[in-house]
Amino acid sequence: MKRIIALVLIAIAFQLPAWAASAGRVKSDGTDEKPLYVEVAQDADTSFGKAALPLHNSMEIESDGPAQNASVNIGDKLNIQVYRERDLSGVFVVNPSGNLNYPLIGEVHAAGLSVDELKQFLAETLGESYVVNPQIEINLEESPNKQIVILGQVLRPGNYKITSADTTMIRVISQAGGFSEDAMLKNVQIVRTKEGKRNNIQVDVSEIIRGTAPDMTIEPGDVIFIDKQEKKPAELAIPNVSVAILGQIQKPGNFSFNENTTLVRLITQAGGFSPIAAPNRIKIVKFDKSGKSKPRIVNFNDILDGKADDVKLESGDVVVVPESVF
Repeated sequence: MKRIIALVLIAIAFQLPAWAASAGRVKSDGTDEKPLYVEVAQDADTSFGKAALPLHNSMEIESDGPAQNASVNIGDKLNIQVYRERDLSGVFVVNPSGNLNYPLIGEVHAAGLSVDELKQFLAETLGESYVVNPQIEINLEESPNKQIVILGQVLRPGNYKITSADTTMIRVISQAGGFSEDAMLKNVQIVRTKEGKRNNIQVDVSEIIRGTAPDMTIEPGDVIFIDKQEKKPAELAIPNVSVAILGQIQKPGNFSFNENTTLVRLITQAGGFSPIAAPNRIKIVKFDKSGKSKPRIVNFNDILDGKADDVKLESGDVVVVPESVF
């Protein structure tokens, strides 16, 4: 019996190289395996030094409807890594037609798909004819479409990245440091381009601050312009109850309050933070009926990033913005 076992082990040892070769990355339906790559002349129209000849000039990915959480857009740089397949891995740019040029497959229409949908398509297509059980990871390295532009009467105009799916007007203005004293809140303009068509949207931010209108959702690619006015509209005077904000803020003091006043809206009204503020350590002090204070520490950055809910304030609350230690 021991001799039989020894003979079996020896046979397995001799067969291992053959099995390893047959379990390679390239499938074969006949006696001759398909080569993974075909050498291309140096003057060939390809961006790969040792490129595969594409089997299709263009390949559309069918979808039953709009992709959920679509994150691939024109201009995106995608880092696609296929496990143990260096020639199939690299950074690929989605061209103006919404396609990316991928080895072996050719042009793949990626714009409008989620990263998971694109990963599934590549895995299925490579697995059909080229790679056995391909393991693929895709990361979005850079996207010019995940930015917005804020111009005009804010303290820090410029380009800002979209950090969450529920980015709103008030949060964006807060990121830009709040409105300047001469900002025209009743006529904030949003320029939004979709499918090549430009739309101008007018927003009354004073109504949002009051809580009499819903906050406006901001989309990637939006351009926001806040015009200048000589006087602030008298309509912004709200009830005769107030909350106070102190410390490292542009306009500390008492501010009118209503039932829709939140921390983000208050900081926006107060002109945003000073350059040395510590927004991750904001203290909100509430008082009970006996006059006893109940302080609470809030990380304002988490609210802007969508990691925490905005804080609803109450009449008589005191908000303290501390100074950064650095």
